[in-house]
Parts: sequence; C-alpha cells; structure tokens
Amino acid sequence: MVLDAGCGSGYPITQFLEQFFRVTGVDFANQQLRLARTKLPGATFVNADICRMPFKNDVFDAVCSYYAIIHVPRREHSRLLIDFLRILKMDGLALLCMGAGDIPDDTADYQGTEMFWSHYDKETNLRMVKESGFNILWSKVVKDPIDAHAAHLFVLGQKG
Repeated sequence: MVLDAGCGSGYPITQFLEQFFRVTGVDFANQQLRLARTKLPGATFVNADICRMPFKNDVFDAVCSYYAIIHVPRREHSRLLIDFLRILKMDGLALLCMGAGDIPDDTADYQGTEMFWSHYDKETNLRMVKESGFNILWSKVVKDPIDAHAAHLFVLGQKG
C-alpha cells in the first residue's frame, strides 16, 4: 500500500500510482479530496494534515510526497519526516520532493493564487532526511518547469 502525502485532487501522482498499487491519499483540502474521490474511486482518501497523520505505525510500503512538503513551514519538516518513517513498514520507501534552496518562508502569487513556500537548502534537507532515520538511495536537484529561478530536491529514502 502506498501513501500519497499531500495528494490534492489526486492528479497526477495518485492517478499514476493507482495503476500499480493500492493507494491512500491524504490532504487537508476538502474540495480537492472531493475531486479526487470523483476521479479516482479505486483509491482511498483521508482528510488530514500531513503534519498530523492519523495512521498507525508500519502501515505503508511506500510514501510519495510531491510538491507538498515545500508548502509546510520548514520548522516542521524534521517532525514530518520522522512521521513518514513511523508509518512505513521496514524497508519501505519514501519519494520526497523538497526544496533545493533556503527559503525561511515566502508567500507569493502562483498562477493567480497566493501560495506559501518554506524549505531548507539541499544539504540541510539531505542531512535532515538521514537524521530522521532514512537511508538515502538517490537524490537529484531538478529545475522547476514553471519558475526558472526555482529548483526542487527529489529524494528516495528507505526505512532500514
């Protein structure tokens, strides 16, 4: 079973994962979850904040969190990673999208909507992932396709 943490409307991550796995999506936005439930009836959706997930220990084989962690205040990132580790089964995988640059907090217009960002630089994020208990299997900085000045750190970690 795979968790899409910060799934929003389920597109595109839950939609992709659902082709291969049993998927649970978690998000705090009720309207987004209504859309997800309509489009993806084969997945399970839970209304909760990814910083306070209601799941038991050792439940998921994998956690995928794309473009969600960067919208959580960075002071909560370490606790969030520890919680991801908690809900993963032994040898479970976490595919995470994190920040590649140092942004304490920023609110700006994003395609006509006010959006919040907060994250550490690449080195701090990688250290935090390791300190949370993950073994890092792979990481890569990827330029943002919409904002030429932004980049994201993708990390594949394993509970071990």
